[in-house]
Amino acid sequence: MGVVPACHRRGIGTALLETAEAALRSRGTEYVQVKTLGPSRPSEAYAATRRFYESQEFVPLEEFDDLWPGNPALLLVKRL
Repeated sequence: MGVVPACHRRGIGTALLETAEAALRSRGTEYVQVKTLGPSRPSEAYAATRRFYESQEFVPLEEFDDLWPGNPALLLVKRL
């Protein structure tokens, strides 16, 4: 799931996430996870992505070097 950069800061990502979380809760899901580029690979765009998820109460759990070859993957989790 993603939002075109030109449409950032309009509440679209929050609305998408709220809809997905509501559907997951209705199915009895207890946790949700997301993966994005890890902080060990500098990128302002992905730093903004991580800030968004953290603002939505996701917690960084672990960074993996071997999930996406050449790109560190950060796993973030949230209890619903």
